[in-house]
Amino acid sequence: MIKFFRLALLMMTMTVPAFAQKPQLWQTMQQSLFDWNSVKFSFLQQYRFEMSDFKTVDARFGILAKKSLDETWDAEIHYMWINSRAPAETLFQHRHRLELELNPRFKICENIEFKFRNRYELIKEEREAKLIQKFRQRQEIAYKPGIKWLKSVALSNEIFYNITINKVDEYRLIPLDLAFPLQKDHRYKLYTMIRWRDSPTGWHPQFILGSTLDW
Repeated sequence: MIKFFRLALLMMTMTVPAFAQKPQLWQTMQQSLFDWNSVKFSFLQQYRFEMSDFKTVDARFGILAKKSLDETWDAEIHYMWINSRAPAETLFQHRHRLELELNPRFKICENIEFKFRNRYELIKEEREAKLIQKFRQRQEIAYKPGIKWLKSVALSNEIFYNITINKVDEYRLIPLDLAFPLQKDHRYKLYTMIRWRDSPTGWHPQFILGSTLDW
């Protein structure tokens, strides 16, 4: 397993030069707040940087509420405030986003789980009257090796469908997602992502190295 861990980190760092078009670093922290009527509330903040100069291109903050419906289904509602800029621009613009989720999960065997994330988004952009609607679905398969220092190894892909313009406009592939236990119910995740976004000049891949602290 130690050899696997070293190989995983090597893959993460070696992938960066393959996508030299402005690779990004994403850092996320999710802080548990309180429970109310079996609903778990948490606060999320995320910062996205360009790896070339570590300049911020995106900052987002949100309140998340999650309820487990049964052993298979979870329901979530989020509010996100997002402040971002295009890579070639200096002006930041903000948007508000309401997120509704209904997510099933299935055990394939004792240590392997398959998860869906089904999310509907309603987006209000700065100085824009029209609301944008999107639907996202992520499929993830996770393996829990049953060892102390590694909680899970996962891979996933996600497709973004823009309901407003009736078009798929983004695709994400996460070939490696490692979760490490810190304390009870706390974890630290490292992942690599390749995302493709539709643009006037076509679809272009972008490499992302991310980390998430769930506390």
